[in-house]
Amino acid sequence: AATRWAELTQSEYSHRLIATVATSRALDLVIDTFTHPRVLIEGITSMRRFGFDGPRLREVWGYAQQAVSDGRLRLHGLSVHLPLTPNNADFDEILQLADEVPDDELHIVMSHVDVAQLELLRRHNPRLRFSLRLGTSLWLGDRTFLRAEGTVLAVHRVDRGATFGYYHRRTSGAGHIVVVSGGTSHGIGLQAPSPAQTLRQRLIAIGLGAFNAAGRMKSPFMLGKTPLWFAEPPHQLVSMLWLPSHTQPPAVGDALPATVRYTITHADVVRR
Repeated sequence: AATRWAELTQSEYSHRLIATVATSRALDLVIDTFTHPRVLIEGITSMRRFGFDGPRLREVWGYAQQAVSDGRLRLHGLSVHLPLTPNNADFDEILQLADEVPDDELHIVMSHVDVAQLELLRRHNPRLRFSLRLGTSLWLGDRTFLRAEGTVLAVHRVDRGATFGYYHRRTSGAGHIVVVSGGTSHGIGLQAPSPAQTLRQRLIAIGLGAFNAAGRMKSPFMLGKTPLWFAEPPHQLVSMLWLPSHTQPPAVGDALPATVRYTITHADVVRR
């Protein structure tokens, strides 16, 4: 992590970098290694992932303020990472952490808080200054913010019973095999565990499991408004898709949009 941070400090974005620290060792490393870095100190929340608890937070904050006085650090504020659906108990926890920090105009940076909740916090706590991390809302909440596509590389007309792919499976009917760019090396077909908290999510998981057991695998690619199925599991660089005969196939060179998980997606080309 220290090596990666050192690389970033030499980039054109170095003036925008803010280090979030959740241990005393990390804070010392940032102070001793870099020149006048900007730092967020993380407080522990109900996420129970990283951060200092109340009494320890007060101690570390005082240490950081001394480093600010010595010109070794710029203290950007307090970072709190909340669950996806924060409630009143989570907000009470934030205020308890804020009470431990000896700062008259404390800046708190939060995740997963909507605008209405933010305004409520601001009205009830005028001494605190709040900021939101909007990344999740942009690239996960608004699916139109980013668009992933695969390019059609080949289209093969096949009859019923034709063999194809690594495993020489046979087609269940006449149709087309469509080869599209995007395979496991790009993140296609890879999947993170699902929380499946609601009944609907559990039913979907059961349904997809039944399809997979029957040898049918839903792909992330779309043709118009029609979701497409893998002909076989995706390869390293490409995917083979199955189109029944009643579906008009795309042409070589066409782009097929794909619904992907951006945290594990590696694109060959990025266009802005």
